Amino acid sequence: MSNDNWPLNIVALGDQLAALAPAAAGTLVQYLDQTHGIKAPETAGPILPTPPPPPPPGERKFDVRLDGFDPVRKVEAIKVIRELLTLGIKEAKTFVESCPASVGTGLEEAAATPLRARLEAAGFRVSLVESTTSA
Repeated sequence: MSNDNWPLNIVALGDQLAALAPAAAGTLVQYLDQTHGIKAPETAGPILPTPPPPPPPGERKFDVRLDGFDPVRKVEAIKVIRELLTLGIKEAKTFVESCPASVGTGLEEAAATPLRARLEAAGFRVSLVESTTSA
């Protein structure tokens, strides 16, 4: 349905909601609950992108693992994780502080190698481990 069929105030509000970062959306949920008594429906967890289909047999796949980070470069590390995983600031900070952690599993070497380089440039200690997930 085109935007021509919706009142302008509804279109503007919908566009603002769709543009919210995850952290801002969480704050909005708390505000609506505490101020107006509007509760969000219970869900099984965050909505994540659908994982890629399993690789054809015989291709080597890698897991990209964060083994730690340089504390002096923590802000840069959080920014990179926030961008790569589309997380809010708080979630990215928690993720960075939870090292060791996996940032990608079952990636082809062509995708895992540049990801590793980008993470290392942000101050992470990174290892590529051959993936144990089966197709």
